[in-house]
Amino acid sequence: GWVFPKSDHLSVGIASPATKAKGLKDIFQEYLDSLGFERYEIAKWDAAVLPLVTGHPSLAGDRVILLGDAAGLADPLTGEGIFSAVLSAKLGAAAIEKALTQGQTALKDYSDTVVKTILADMQEALVFSRVLAYLPSRLLNVIKQDARVWNACRRLLRGETDYATIRKRVSSLGGLYNLISHMV
Repeated sequence: GWVFPKSDHLSVGIASPATKAKGLKDIFQEYLDSLGFERYEIAKWDAAVLPLVTGHPSLAGDRVILLGDAAGLADPLTGEGIFSAVLSAKLGAAAIEKALTQGQTALKDYSDTVVKTILADMQEALVFSRVLAYLPSRLLNVIKQDARVWNACRRLLRGETDYATIRKRVSSLGGLYNLISHMV
């Protein structure tokens, strides 16, 4: 769930895997009630599917590249997409500059670069999102009770670490990560 303050209103929302989205409107109402607002008016209801890409997508053509949400670069765990949008824009700008000097075929390298720099970490995030969906209360209890896990989550959300680094630390727990990732 989230609450984003805007200039004249709040953007309040929740997210869930599509497989658990049944009854989401009732859950959203419960979430609103839990926030303790004395009164509020819902100006607009909206729902959307997060743009998530998997595999090795084609994100560039002869004269076009896809960035951010258009490229399916939302984080599968948090739903956040601004970081990947900005990073893909930087990578895209470099690809365009290269294409202007070396020819349009240089744009095709952009897809490979995005796969290596953004999608590799998104694949790690997908495993973590599946674990959270599969074992939500247990995982949340671990986050609450273990300061190391809580601090790793905070570093991840602040952009100070990435999913691959966290996976490496979890993998050192005797293959627990591999076991869980194959279960979900």
